[in-house]
Amino acid sequence: MAIQFPCSQCGRTLKVDNRFVGAKIRCPKCGAITRATATGHVQPAPTSASAPRPEKPGAAARKVAQARTEEA
Repeated sequence: MAIQFPCSQCGRTLKVDNRFVGAKIRCPKCGAITRATATGHVQPAPTSASAPRPEKPGAAARKVAQARTEEA
């Protein structure tokens, strides 16, 4: 029987055989080491749609300058 648990770093649902409960598992997505737990509680990974993307430094200033140029 397999268990499912979330990666402690990226939240991806990992699935391993139940004989690996307590073992350290490497996440294939992010490479983080996570301990396999048998809690049965799987938390969904954060989605990129719900989290705002950080802007690059200076992006706000470029937007303002572009808006001023388009208005003129």
